[in-house]
Amino acid sequence: MEVSIPELKEMSEKLDQIISLLEGQVAYSFNGNNNNRSTKRFMRVKDVANYLCISKSTIYRLTSEGRIPHKKICSTLIFSKEEIDNWL
Repeated sequence: MEVSIPELKEMSEKLDQIISLLEGQVAYSFNGNNNNRSTKRFMRVKDVANYLCISKSTIYRLTSEGRIPHKKICSTLIFSKEEIDNWL
């Protein structure tokens, strides 16, 4: 089966959309379907950055250096609020 470049690009875009939806669902599930940031059990990069009042790039640097507790699910970084609070 031969696939053209435009078809590959379209398939790649659709896969990116699916992955994005799944990542959002994973984060949503981890938080017990609760969107109140103060009671979230798990946070994403932007949430942790806001919670700690630091930039997202600092969060990425800390994760790459292994200096902040986190998990990686698919390609999404997930942070436990309890672990972040203990880390502080």
